[in-house]
Amino acid sequence: MDAQETTFNDIPEAIGKLTKKIDRIEKLLVSFKKQFENSGASKDHVTLTLQEAADLLKVKRSTMYYYAENDMVPYTKKGKILLFFKDELMKWQEAGRNTARVFTHEEVEKEVMNNIKKRNKHRRELPD
Repeated sequence: MDAQETTFNDIPEAIGKLTKKIDRIEKLLVSFKKQFENSGASKDHVTLTLQEAADLLKVKRSTMYYYAENDMVPYTKKGKILLFFKDELMKWQEAGRNTARVFTHEEVEKEVMNNIKKRNKHRRELPD
């Protein structure tokens, strides 16, 4: 049914067809939204400039340039501009984290005694 052929008597039929099409479009949008949410697309996959990345990692701009030049940090280069993704920077930072080792009481005591012995040894060697 073309718009040119539509008469006053055809309006209810045209509205019914439009309503059905809108319903199909709404269903498609809902299914696309569910697919996007289930795809694992991260909300943190946000593009950052060099300054924003430096602020996020709490380092200077020059340090970020150094990291990028030496391929120490994940980045993308578009022309002369360095771009970073927030989620990749957070994963990179997490991977470089040292894990704390839990020492037993005996290990701590042994380490303290070794340090005391080393200090005393150095004090004896100093001339008066």
